[in-house]
Amino acid sequence: MSGEANKALVRRAMEDGFNTGNLALMDELFLPNYVRHEAGGPGVRSLAEHKAELASRRVTFPDGRFTIDDMIAEGERVAVRYTMTGTQRGAYRGIAPTGRTISRASSAFFRIEGGKIAEGWLVSDLYGVLHQLGAEPAAGA
Repeated sequence: MSGEANKALVRRAMEDGFNTGNLALMDELFLPNYVRHEAGGPGVRSLAEHKAELASRRVTFPDGRFTIDDMIAEGERVAVRYTMTGTQRGAYRGIAPTGRTISRASSAFFRIEGGKIAEGWLVSDLYGVLHQLGAEPAAGA
């Protein structure tokens, strides 16, 4: 696939999949053995785990949306800088629902294989989210 086709694939997963809550679309866009590596988090080891985590995030932030800020593709790799916004309506990392709206900056690199997303590496501003939800770590931590 071309760089533009790979970008369209990632854009479709983010905008037509997560933003609309159409997680069934992920079966068409990701390999079943998709692996997500996540800085500061456990990541996922399959598409089924990925979909379950996204479904949980949609419960916690039901109005959650990804906004793509930048996207670059080279060969079978796609880099995307995006912002997730949403209102916390469910528990998040042990924090009871606050009703606060958060904005989380993230960057991701995806590897495309056979026209599907095979692997991803994500870095997100978790500290910023915790701060916005009023749950900051102790000073000096």
